[in-house]
Amino acid sequence: MKASNLRAFKLRLTANGWVFLLAVVTIFLVSINYSNNLIFSFCFLLLAVFLVSLWLNLRNILGIEGRVTAADSVHAGQSLVYRVLIENSSAHHKAQLHITDATELVSVASGDSTYVSVSQTVHERGQRSEQAVRVTSRWPLELFELSCDICLCPTVLIYPQAVEHKPVQLRSAGNNAHLHDASDELAGLKAYQAGDNLRRVHWKSLAKHDQWVVRQFDGEEGEPSGWLCWEDTASLQYEERISCLTEWVVYCYATNREFGLRLPQHSITPARGSQQLYQCLSALAVLPYKEDSVPC
Repeated sequence: MKASNLRAFKLRLTANGWVFLLAVVTIFLVSINYSNNLIFSFCFLLLAVFLVSLWLNLRNILGIEGRVTAADSVHAGQSLVYRVLIENSSAHHKAQLHITDATELVSVASGDSTYVSVSQTVHERGQRSEQAVRVTSRWPLELFELSCDICLCPTVLIYPQAVEHKPVQLRSAGNNAHLHDASDELAGLKAYQAGDNLRRVHWKSLAKHDQWVVRQFDGEEGEPSGWLCWEDTASLQYEERISCLTEWVVYCYATNREFGLRLPQHSITPARGSQQLYQCLSALAVLPYKEDSVPC
C-alpha cells in the first residue's frame, strides 16, 4: 500500500530545529543592527542549510512503501510481532528511517527492500483492530520530523491469558479419545509426539539414530475424552474463569488429550490437535467483557 493512498504527511520542527531557527533569526537581527555584510552572508547560508535540510528530509521519505505479513495470534500479556516489508521504489537511498515500534533505524537502498520486526505488547484479549505503521524521518540534521502512515497491520485475534487458578477438571464424555498405556503385543515404532508416555520411548533407537521414537502396541484401549466446562470455574471471578479455561485448553493440547469445551450458549465437541486448540482459544477470546452479558 502506497503512503500517498493512506494518509498525508505530517511535518513538525524538532527541538534542534527550533534552536537552529532561533539562531538564524538572532544572527539576522545582529546583521541588521550592525549592517555587516559578512554576518548577512552567514545568516543566509544558515537559512539555506535549513531549507535544504527540509528538502532532503522530504525526499528521504518519498517513495517508501510498506506491506505487513499476518502475525501469529498470542495470549494477552505477550508481544505481538508483525513482519513489515519496507520497499524503496525511488531512485534515492533512504537513510535512518524509524518505523513504528521498531527498535532500530532502517536504511534502504534505491530499488531495494528490507524486513522490519514491529513488536507491540497486547494487554487485552479479543479482536485487535488494524494498526497503522508509521515511518518517520529526521535525516539529515534532525531539524525536521516528517512522518506518514505507509500501511496497516491486519486484525489479529488475541487469546486470553492462560493462568492456572485451579487444577484441570476434565469431565468424561464417554467415548474414546487417544490411546491408553494398556498393551498386548509390540506393533512397531512411531515418532515421538508431545504427550506420549516417556516409559514407552525406545531408547536404543534414540542412541543409534538420535531421534525420539516410541513403541506402539496392538490391543490398546481408548482413554475417555472429556469436557472442559464453564460451570467448573464458578468459584472464580469472570476474567479468571476465562484465563483458567484457557490454561486447561493449553494443557490438554500439550498432553495430547481429546477434549471439548462447554461455554454459556456454545459448545465445541471433543477433538484434539491444533485445529481444536484454535477453535477453543478463539471461542474464549471473543467472550464478552461484561459478566452480566454471559449466563453463569
